[in-house]
Amino acid sequence: MRVDPSGSHVPLTAAAAQPPKSPAADAPAPSASPAAGSSAEYRPTADLTRLMEALRGYPENREATVAAVLARLAAGEFDTPKAAADTARAMLGSESGQ
Repeated sequence: MRVDPSGSHVPLTAAAAQPPKSPAADAPAPSASPAAGSSAEYRPTADLTRLMEALRGYPENREATVAAVLARLAAGEFDTPKAAADTARAMLGSESGQ
Protein backbone atom coordinates (compact mmCIF):
# COMPACT_ATOMS: atom_id res chain seq x y z
CA MET A 1 0.00 0.00 0.00
CA ARG A 2 1.26 3.46 -0.86
CA VAL A 3 0.27 6.65 0.90
CA ASP A 4 0.50 9.73 -1.27
CA PRO A 5 0.82 12.89 0.82
CA SER A 6 0.18 15.16 -2.19
CA GLY A 7 -3.61 14.88 -1.83
CA SER A 8 -5.77 17.55 -0.29
CA HIS A 9 -4.76 18.15 3.27
CA VAL A 10 -6.77 20.14 5.77
CA PRO A 11 -4.76 20.93 8.89
CA LEU A 12 -6.48 19.93 12.09
CA THR A 13 -6.42 22.50 14.84
CA ALA A 14 -7.15 21.87 18.50
CA ALA A 15 -10.40 23.83 18.24
CA ALA A 16 -11.57 21.81 15.24
CA ALA A 17 -10.73 18.51 16.96
CA GLN A 18 -13.15 19.13 19.82
CA PRO A 19 -16.87 18.67 19.29
CA PRO A 20 -19.08 21.61 20.25
CA LYS A 21 -20.31 21.55 23.85
CA SER A 22 -23.96 21.10 24.56
CA PRO A 23 -25.63 22.77 27.54
CA ALA A 24 -25.96 19.33 29.16
CA ALA A 25 -22.16 18.91 29.02
CA ASP A 26 -21.77 21.63 31.66
CA ALA A 27 -24.22 19.94 34.04
CA PRO A 28 -22.71 17.75 36.77
CA ALA A 29 -22.74 14.06 36.01
CA PRO A 30 -25.08 11.98 38.14
CA SER A 31 -23.18 10.03 40.75
CA ALA A 32 -23.56 6.30 40.63
CA SER A 33 -22.65 4.02 43.46
CA PRO A 34 -20.96 0.78 42.32
CA ALA A 35 -22.38 -0.89 45.43
CA ALA A 36 -25.88 -0.16 44.18
CA GLY A 37 -25.30 -2.32 41.09
CA SER A 38 -24.99 0.63 38.75
CA SER A 39 -24.12 0.05 35.11
CA ALA A 40 -21.32 2.62 35.58
CA GLU A 41 -19.21 0.02 37.39
CA TYR A 42 -16.18 -1.03 35.38
CA ARG A 43 -15.92 -4.72 34.64
CA PRO A 44 -13.23 -5.90 32.19
CA THR A 45 -14.25 -8.35 29.54
CA ALA A 46 -12.93 -11.91 29.57
CA ASP A 47 -10.74 -11.10 26.54
CA LEU A 48 -9.19 -8.09 28.28
CA THR A 49 -8.54 -10.12 31.44
CA ARG A 50 -6.89 -12.87 29.39
CA LEU A 51 -4.70 -10.35 27.53
CA MET A 52 -3.67 -8.61 30.76
CA GLU A 53 -2.62 -11.95 32.26
CA ALA A 54 -0.57 -12.71 29.13
CA LEU A 55 1.17 -9.33 29.40
CA ARG A 56 2.18 -10.06 32.99
CA GLY A 57 4.36 -12.87 31.63
CA TYR A 58 6.56 -10.44 29.67
CA PRO A 59 9.51 -8.69 31.29
CA GLU A 60 9.23 -4.97 31.93
CA ASN A 61 10.96 -2.54 29.60
CA ARG A 62 14.13 -1.36 31.30
CA GLU A 63 15.41 2.07 30.29
CA ALA A 64 19.02 1.06 30.97
CA THR A 65 18.74 -1.95 28.65
CA VAL A 66 17.20 0.15 25.88
CA ALA A 67 19.93 2.79 26.32
CA ALA A 68 22.65 0.11 26.13
CA VAL A 69 21.21 -1.36 22.94
CA LEU A 70 20.90 2.10 21.39
CA ALA A 71 24.55 2.80 22.24
CA ARG A 72 25.63 -0.50 20.65
CA LEU A 73 23.53 0.29 17.59
CA ALA A 74 25.02 3.79 17.29
CA ALA A 75 28.52 2.31 17.59
CA GLY A 76 27.82 0.07 14.58
CA GLU A 77 28.06 -3.14 16.57
CA PHE A 78 25.04 -4.60 14.78
CA ASP A 79 26.15 -3.40 11.34
CA THR A 80 28.36 -6.40 10.55
CA PRO A 81 27.96 -9.42 8.25
CA LYS A 82 27.85 -11.71 11.31
CA ALA A 83 25.09 -9.62 12.92
CA ALA A 84 23.09 -9.72 9.68
CA ALA A 85 23.51 -13.50 9.43
CA ASP A 86 22.52 -13.97 13.09
CA THR A 87 19.42 -11.82 12.56
CA ALA A 88 18.40 -13.70 9.41
CA ARG A 89 18.96 -17.03 11.16
CA ALA A 90 16.84 -15.94 14.13
CA MET A 91 14.04 -14.68 11.87
CA LEU A 92 13.97 -17.80 9.75
CA GLY A 93 14.13 -20.02 12.82
CA SER A 94 11.17 -18.24 14.42
CA GLU A 95 9.08 -18.66 11.25
CA SER A 96 9.72 -22.39 11.09
CA GLY A 97 8.82 -22.85 14.75
CA GLN A 98 12.36 -23.51 15.98
